Amino acid sequence: MKSGLNSKTFDKLSVIAGGIMNPSVQDWKSKGGKVMGYTCSFVPEELIIAAGMLPFRIRGDDNANTANADIYFSSASTCSFVRNCFENIVSGRYNFLDCIAVARTCDVASVIADNLHLSGSKLPVFLLMLPHVSGEDAAQYYKGQLLKFKKALEAESGIEITEDRLRAAVKLCNETRLLQQQLTELLKLPEPPISGSDWSAVLIAGQSMPKEVYNSLLRQLLSCYDPVKPSSAVVPPKRLMLSGACGDDNLVSKIVENLGYVLAYNFTCFGAQCIAGQVDDRGDLLEALARYRLVDHPYCDVLIGSAEKRKAAIDAAVREYAIDGVIGQHLGCCDATAAGMLILREDLKEAGVPCLIFKRDYVSDCSGQITTRIQAFCETLTEGGSK
Repeated sequence: MKSGLNSKTFDKLSVIAGGIMNPSVQDWKSKGGKVMGYTCSFVPEELIIAAGMLPFRIRGDDNANTANADIYFSSASTCSFVRNCFENIVSGRYNFLDCIAVARTCDVASVIADNLHLSGSKLPVFLLMLPHVSGEDAAQYYKGQLLKFKKALEAESGIEITEDRLRAAVKLCNETRLLQQQLTELLKLPEPPISGSDWSAVLIAGQSMPKEVYNSLLRQLLSCYDPVKPSSAVVPPKRLMLSGACGDDNLVSKIVENLGYVLAYNFTCFGAQCIAGQVDDRGDLLEALARYRLVDHPYCDVLIGSAEKRKAAIDAAVREYAIDGVIGQHLGCCDATAAGMLILREDLKEAGVPCLIFKRDYVSDCSGQITTRIQAFCETLTEGGSK
């Protein structure tokens, strides 16, 4: 990176990504604005923005203690992501939220509202029933869910979501995705001017602050990168991709970078999966929002029938980002991501791309073991194969 404006701009984004409450949210709340937390990228930020509220993606952050959440969710049968997020809500770290939207990606997610009620929380929770298949029929069903969500948002905010308001929000979020895609392109360079962990922090910031402010900072950030220049490395470091569950904690990115390798692509739901393509803003906007996740870019492992498009996206990233090996991670008690990683390994084996798969907790206390496995994997990359 260049010094000056570039580093100052990144520092602002890094502060926002580094915790839950941040200066941007504080400013929004001080002006009387409402904040809606949402649990998954299947919840369209565009509708929340059109309702005059700030969308804030709920994360578990670095809180490893889930004692309160474990009263309501069994640690033996519930993924650690849900438990960590729920812990942060009931322990007060999300006290700035005015309401929550939950996409039913699994049975556990569907009872978040009930368990919050049992915990004594008064937060309104809106549940979107997600069809666990991709395709046109699924998109039509989800359009109906989004229509119900739109009406609930209007009642909560007191603002009518007109077509003009929604179209403006879609265009705003499309601009965000375009800028994020331009930032991602920098990771294709032999010596990327931004690290994979810093790239991830920039994306997380975008899910934690007003889009207008974020887009302005992204434009500043992009304007200060040097043009493409040849690599000075005699032997360029191995370039890795992360795929699988979550990906917002940067554990794998930092391990890879500390070992001297490059995390050149992050294909997770907090990474490249949530910034792909554009939402069509020319016709039926609710249908376009539903199609965006269920037809055009159905990359989540919970969607039956999405494997081919997910494989095509990963294959393209392997080629375009010159990936030497893929690291896949899945969370315990999540059958969908576990199965997705098995499919990923077989697909990559067929393509001759080395692959490492491991299970972990969302907030992991096994970073030493993960480091050892990643280091051993990278040492075998010249030979190929999968683990």
